[in-house]
Amino acid sequence: MHRTKPTHLQRHLQQLRQQHTQTGQDTLGEVLAAPELEHIFLEETGRHRQRLYPPLVTLRLFIDQILCGEQACQVAVSQRLAARVMQGHAQCSLSTGPYCKARKRLSLKLLQRLCKHLGAQMQSRADAQCSWKGRSIKLFDATTVSMPDTAPNQQAWPQSARQAPGLGFPVARIGALISLSSGGVIDYAIGPMQGKDSGEQTLLRQLLGSLSEHDILLADALHSTWWALHALSQRGVAVVMPHDGRRKLDFTQGTIHSSTDHLAWWPRPKRAAWMSKEQYAQMPQGMWVREVQVGGRVLMTTLLDPCQASACEIDALYAMRWNIEVDFRTLKTDMRMEVLRCKSPAMVVTRNCGLSADLQLGALGHGAGRSGGAQTREGYELYERAQADLGVRGLSAPKRRAATKHPGAGVAAKHCPLSAAKATGAR
Repeated sequence: MHRTKPTHLQRHLQQLRQQHTQTGQDTLGEVLAAPELEHIFLEETGRHRQRLYPPLVTLRLFIDQILCGEQACQVAVSQRLAARVMQGHAQCSLSTGPYCKARKRLSLKLLQRLCKHLGAQMQSRADAQCSWKGRSIKLFDATTVSMPDTAPNQQAWPQSARQAPGLGFPVARIGALISLSSGGVIDYAIGPMQGKDSGEQTLLRQLLGSLSEHDILLADALHSTWWALHALSQRGVAVVMPHDGRRKLDFTQGTIHSSTDHLAWWPRPKRAAWMSKEQYAQMPQGMWVREVQVGGRVLMTTLLDPCQASACEIDALYAMRWNIEVDFRTLKTDMRMEVLRCKSPAMVVTRNCGLSADLQLGALGHGAGRSGGAQTREGYELYERAQADLGVRGLSAPKRRAATKHPGAGVAAKHCPLSAAKATGAR
């Protein structure tokens, strides 16, 4: 064991940058060239043996293995052999054993820090004009991945309770917080599909610390609970979510803005099972929430002032949430992430952490980084313009729903660059 030589680290980092620059991914090469990245590698891989597969070489092969959509370890080993021959070194074995062991030795903290660093870099590179009235927009949703049916995997990530034993596969749920302007993963959390702490609401609570003041969070109706809205409001984060149907609506009560727009008083519900009595006692007796019926649906938001955010603006803003659904589908399909090949829970965690980093690299590699935010903002503006052109305020509810279901519909689909990018799979 000895400290890694700086020259070795710099050489491996240069190879990692050239790997993506030579494939036309210039933006990715620029991000990987950041000095902070070298500091992360120095801190996380400071002492290790000079093996056939040192950490940075293993990481480079691991990233390329996923981005190329080829998950066979034999391909990565063949690339390592070819690289050694081209550099004038002795040939290595084609056995996948050493490479698989090297992947298990990869530091989970290294992958986590790499993921967050890339997400922060992408966010900083996003055009300032991509924000919504000066506020950054974040998206949250969850997706699932399955894995081989081994006993350790079943214990850590149980299969669905609806499936009989022996007839299903272990499934893990991944919740991701994604920036709308950059497409980068800000943070992520992983949990099982059933049992304690297995829901999307639990995953969102784990990611609250990654949200900043003045952010706007777009999420689905599952998260439109008193607890979620209060926790986010305490952090200065505004939310826009659809009504989940469990709370009775009455637009004649509260502070009335119009016949379909008012402020409703939400009293504090009974103490949740995951909350202590001390925490519950510190909660307020209730909070004001704005409820807006627009586009054939009811949206709930903590943007309380209609002068700062009109009903149509809130509707158009929430329509942008669909981007995270398309991003999950496109990136998982391109990288073949629907089914993992990991046979142990430790590698599942490492692989899912690699998924978050790969979402960053994939977004940059597909050109989402700097230009994706501009497309998002232009798509939002075209969507608003299409609403005005179609005169959705005067349409009946069925026609209005058809005209405002999302930016890829109707007139906006013909012109919106974001819709065109999604239609082609962002390839």
